Amino acid sequence: MLTAGDDSPRPQPDSRFPWQLGHPDSEPAPEPAQVRVRPGSPAELLAIVPHLLGFVPQASLVVMGTEPPRGRVKVTLRYDLPDPPGAGVATDIAAHAVGIVGSQQLEAMTAVGYGTETLVDPVAYALRDAARQAAITLRDVLRVEGGRYWSYATMPAARRPARPSIPPPAPPRPPWPPRECPCWPTGPRWRRRSRR
Repeated sequence: MLTAGDDSPRPQPDSRFPWQLGHPDSEPAPEPAQVRVRPGSPAELLAIVPHLLGFVPQASLVVMGTEPPRGRVKVTLRYDLPDPPGAGVATDIAAHAVGIVGSQQLEAMTAVGYGTETLVDPVAYALRDAARQAAITLRDVLRVEGGRYWSYATMPAARRPARPSIPPPAPPRPPWPPRECPCWPTGPRWRRRSRR
């Protein structure tokens, strides 16, 4: 209820602490212990990003600033990809991301662009250039679209390949033991020894 001369809404008793279950004066719940995850591949890194953000990004650029020596993620930033893409907006996004990572005195970063090649490419190239100017190591830039990913780190200088950076399936294993192996008990040398 508002009174004359007072046009500010009055908070409800429970609206001051909407994230806290129970009584506002009760002790806060202890925070869960931090879990350390060390991604060993781009696919593992991509699996971590939704957990860092709390949702699965779409049409976004996610930048992770890492700290040596183990590459621990210290800063995670998410930007909406500009649509329609533009060099000026891409440069602004890259400059902001590199500025934040640099202000935290981090020496390396990794980025993931979620979207089409048309949307991600300008920001990826601008991020590469801005990181180079700031002397920050850009470990990789990945692009994710339709359940597949591409790595900008493996692209040639002129143009990256059209195929994704998904490793091919392993070739079928040969039957073991190989029949022509002379050291295996069924090989010709073994037969000669066993006849004596």
